[in-house]
Amino acid sequence: MKYPTACGDWDFYFVLGDLNYGNVSNDEKQILIENIAFSLKPNTHVIQRIERISRSWQRTPIEEIFQLWKKGEQNKYRAFDLQCLTILGHHDKKNMKYGVKQGFELLKQYWDGKKFVHPDKDVEKFLYFFQIMWEPFEKEWAFLYDEDMQLLLSKYFNILKIEHCNDYYMAKEYPVWIMQKSNY
Repeated sequence: MKYPTACGDWDFYFVLGDLNYGNVSNDEKQILIENIAFSLKPNTHVIQRIERISRSWQRTPIEEIFQLWKKGEQNKYRAFDLQCLTILGHHDKKNMKYGVKQGFELLKQYWDGKKFVHPDKDVEKFLYFFQIMWEPFEKEWAFLYDEDMQLLLSKYFNILKIEHCNDYYMAKEYPVWIMQKSNY
């Protein structure tokens, strides 16, 4: 199955992507990756920040996430980073999904029906950012474990480098993959 495009059939010299695979069900990931590879000219590159989860991932207690928030810069970018820790860290291993619902479950004790309320105003600011970013608390993503994602991508691409940035907390779980189209 080939995904339709708005622009017709194109051959690309490179593809840039940012956390796009989670928006596709695990059953459809191979189709998407095939279409990306099919759309590339020979020997071209793909650079993508890819979400995946390591099997050794340990959940971070919500109180610890609050402490991380209080120790650092308190802006929407940092809030988003730590929201990802809240959401991704409480993934559903059985269904291979993670979502805002799981994150909300951790925070619902602070929900008054309309907004989050917390006695610590710094934490309340974090919860406010969570609300404006994610309400109505329904978004869900599908994930693969690290080795499964590598196996799937290596069918179509030579993985040249997996770069783990360090400029934000969740960078270790969202590495940048630099790949070249293989002659599959």
